[in-house]
Amino acid sequence: CNGERPKCSECTSRDSGCEYTETETTQTKRKHVDLEELFELLKSLPDDDASELLWRIRAGVDPRDIVETVHHGNMLMQFASA
Repeated sequence: CNGERPKCSECTSRDSGCEYTETETTQTKRKHVDLEELFELLKSLPDDDASELLWRIRAGVDPRDIVETVHHGNMLMQFASA
């Protein structure tokens, strides 16, 4: 397992579930990176998009999910369907 999130490359290639434990330190670092990315997005997106992002945060959507949605370029489609 290469530890890639959310699914390691080995499990992806076998199309199987991927479960492994993450140390508390690694988990904290990952969450920190996710929150930094989210903060940068809020600063850089146009006001309308940033408002949608803030709505998602307030609705309890996981920061990692929000960041991944934006990075995959389908933020507006995802938000429109909510």
